[in-house]
Amino acid sequence: MKVRTKKAKAVALLHDALEDSDRFTVDDFDFLDKEQKESLLLLTHDKKMPYFEYIEKIKHNKLAQEVKQQDLLQNMNLRRLKNINAEDIARVQKYIKALEILNR
Repeated sequence: MKVRTKKAKAVALLHDALEDSDRFTVDDFDFLDKEQKESLLLLTHDKKMPYFEYIEKIKHNKLAQEVKQQDLLQNMNLRRLKNINAEDIARVQKYIKALEILNR
């Protein structure tokens, strides 16, 4: 929720619903404008696409980039976990690299 605009907040709130569910498609969100829909599609990671290629595509869309940066920062916060393991550390390192790509 640290994104700045209402447009970004809507995309931030909906991107997991689209990515993590078979129930929704971007067409279900007809209240969004074209820019928001394009951002949602970019943020929906097709698991067939290598992760850092996915991140590279996002960095060319300002709205998707803003949402992804905040999503990564939130997911990197290890204080939200009771126990931290090697997998958690590896994930944070991956997200640090993703942020570096997005910020270039």
